[in-house]
Amino acid sequence: HKSECEAILKVFYTGMETLKKLTQDDAYAFEAYILALKARKAKGDVQAVRNAAKHSALIPLDICRQCLVLLREAVKLAVFVNKTAITDCGVCALLLHAALKSVMLPVDINLPVIEDSNF
Repeated sequence: HKSECEAILKVFYTGMETLKKLTQDDAYAFEAYILALKARKAKGDVQAVRNAAKHSALIPLDICRQCLVLLREAVKLAVFVNKTAITDCGVCALLLHAALKSVMLPVDINLPVIEDSNF
């Protein structure tokens, strides 16, 4: 089972790096959204706000996808780990689930701003 565990851990390490990058991208998208809101106040540019809201909604969806990948890997890993380490897999799954739900909250709040039925 060593090779299977190593493959799963490789997915985890890669996934953690992906989540770090996506989290930074999310912060930049939020900053762009705030700037668009300020521009709307100054210039009445509603479309810029909608575009920034779309962009800032897509990144959290990518974060959710990555969390789901890692959740699936945590389930796979749980089969192989020592019984005393099973709680680590459980904590990992709980944290990923909480991250997934947390990152979707602003998406749910900001979707009405987009006003694009094709989105």
